[in-house]
Amino acid sequence: MCPTSQERFIPLASHGITLAMQQVIALFPDWALMKWHGSALWVWAALPLLFLSAYSMTYVIGRIADGLFNFVLRRNHNAQETVLALLHPFELLAALAIYNTGKQFFPLSKALRSYSDLGVLFVSTFGVAWLFFRLSTVLTDRLERTLKRLQKRAALAILPLLRRFLKITIAVLALLFLLQNLGFNVAALLAGLGVGGIAIALASQKSMENLFGGIMLILDQPVRVGDYCKFSETKGGVVEDVGLRSTRIRTPDRTVVSIPNSEFSQMQIENFADREKMLFKTVLCLNYATTSVQLKRITARILSMLDESGHVGPDRHVTLINFSLHGMDIEIYAYILTSAYDFFLETRAEMLSRIIDIVREERAEFAMMPDAKP
Repeated sequence: MCPTSQERFIPLASHGITLAMQQVIALFPDWALMKWHGSALWVWAALPLLFLSAYSMTYVIGRIADGLFNFVLRRNHNAQETVLALLHPFELLAALAIYNTGKQFFPLSKALRSYSDLGVLFVSTFGVAWLFFRLSTVLTDRLERTLKRLQKRAALAILPLLRRFLKITIAVLALLFLLQNLGFNVAALLAGLGVGGIAIALASQKSMENLFGGIMLILDQPVRVGDYCKFSETKGGVVEDVGLRSTRIRTPDRTVVSIPNSEFSQMQIENFADREKMLFKTVLCLNYATTSVQLKRITARILSMLDESGHVGPDRHVTLINFSLHGMDIEIYAYILTSAYDFFLETRAEMLSRIIDIVREERAEFAMMPDAKP
């Protein structure tokens, strides 16, 4: 039912409405003054516009503040990162504070005030959780950089689990706060979950095994993210992630293998990343036309080549080890001082090429396999 012309100018001092605002309201069309759940339609439309206006204002102020902080803190990258991460949640919470103040000047019915308070509760809970999410990300990223600088690889492996734990904790606390303010008995709910948790744990026994398997992998650290490992006779790859349920490994074929943590933690894992040097071992087979003088010169020159390379450790030898059916076997055994596989392959190729040159320069010949043709 539309209000009469006299009803348009109802005294609204109890709602904090000024005389000027009452005069503006009196100019609204009849449909805008129709009431729904005790409040005029224009009030229902004004509240969302109020929040959008408040957020637009805080967003603009936030962009100005961002430029100002970047100028003032231009030499402090950590502070810049913190301000940039926390600015958006602060903009939302500031807009909510402005909205809460501004809505006091509107004639809100009990029903509309209840709906508005409910919206404020949801948005404020989201804003605070968002703020702590961003803060946890900033802190863990800063911790990661510090640990990398200090080369604390063991602590670095725990960071992904720490990030997940912090975010899950923030989300759970936000949910409990929301339920508490919605009138739920959180204490009774938690007690019920404690009893039901036993049944859930029994029903999800495999998931719990994977969870504890992931924790053991992180604590024991047979492998870390970025390590190359073999977990069976024919399978290996680079560890990309140790999650709460499974471990993901990138194979040389560029496929991703996901292994449940309960299984992976019980496997025999060979970690190639922890080796400080790599074995170079080969057998050089010379034919029986090679004289003892040639043999001594070849072994001496190969040993000298290893010493001069600068990449070989002291535990090396070049030794005649066997007389086989097709020739004399000389074992070349050395450790290349590197943990980088690409560098090892390059160095080994150079050494093998140099060994060929030494054999040719000494006018010796490689032995041929029995089924090889001249």
